[in-house]
Amino acid sequence: FGTSSLRGFFLLNAFFWAIKPNVDLTLYFDYYAKAGIGVAEEFRYLFRQMDGHIKFYLFNYKAGNIVGAEKSSDYYLKWEHKQRINFLNTRITIAIDRQSDANFLRLFSNNFDSVLTRMSRSQASIDSSFANVRLSISGMQNDTFYTFANRSTRLSYLPQIKLNWNQQKLWILPGYFSLAASYTTVERIGKSYDEDELIYVSDQSSTRLSLNPSYMLGLLRFPWLNAYLAMETQFTYYPKSRDPNSKEVIILDEPLKLYYHSANLTIKGPVLAKLFETRNSKFKHLIEPKLTFKYVTKVDDEDKKRLIPVDYFDYPSYSYVGFSLSTRLLYKSKSSKSSPREILSYTISQDYYFDPELANRNRKINGIF
Repeated sequence: FGTSSLRGFFLLNAFFWAIKPNVDLTLYFDYYAKAGIGVAEEFRYLFRQMDGHIKFYLFNYKAGNIVGAEKSSDYYLKWEHKQRINFLNTRITIAIDRQSDANFLRLFSNNFDSVLTRMSRSQASIDSSFANVRLSISGMQNDTFYTFANRSTRLSYLPQIKLNWNQQKLWILPGYFSLAASYTTVERIGKSYDEDELIYVSDQSSTRLSLNPSYMLGLLRFPWLNAYLAMETQFTYYPKSRDPNSKEVIILDEPLKLYYHSANLTIKGPVLAKLFETRNSKFKHLIEPKLTFKYVTKVDDEDKKRLIPVDYFDYPSYSYVGFSLSTRLLYKSKSSKSSPREILSYTISQDYYFDPELANRNRKINGIF
């Protein structure tokens, strides 16, 4: 219980009922003197092949006594469900987090992030795997409401099909080969930055087929120093493209093939460590420097002008050099046989980008990239 200048005196109640060892129900009743009354139920279940929870919250406003309540009621729904099937190690996942109004939960949240943006999502997926091969079929819709600009963006992926062949040895060659392929139909409804200048466009959609072979080679492997080289190619086929000679988004029935290559060298170490012991405990302090160098080949400028950018995937990767320094503190009891656990971690990092325009995805701040 408590009091608020916006919501008035409030009293929040919950009743928990353990129906069975694997099933329970929680009922909620919230009273706000100025705002209104909220009721909710949360049902959780755990079975051998499935588990999840569902919560539905309904709030009835007190007329004329709260800012932003133009409707008589609002609600939100949260549902997560996981289903396992033995055939091909299949998993079915459903995740829904939606509310009737983007401003609804802001009235009852002290989280600063919720003041700036609110997100709602719906997703359903089926994943199957056999050996090193994994197949995923999913549909997804993400809504983001930007409160400071009073605008929203909706991203829909329907369908999204991914096939991954992970870390496979090739004959007697060192290192591991991986292959990822995906087919996606994506649509964005809302407002975003255009490629060339700060004008707003809306309602863009695209279909893409991508192929991503990669090869990882370990160069050094010591307890105090390791390094590896990762090389990959990103090839994407778009059946449609945009007119490069028009500032308007004009879609042409002309295919676009976009590809680039990248090499990523990562060196971690030398790792410095010191052990501290007390009567019953051991502490280990680690200092881990890390250097990353990534080189990406350029994408043809004419191809970039023809690209229909819908989400971050459509923007080519970029070259950079990064350095980070991490300090970690591990703890373990002398009587324990388990692995030590991390109780403190702190990292500082600095990245330098060779192409600021590409790294900022062609967006400008105060006229510069």
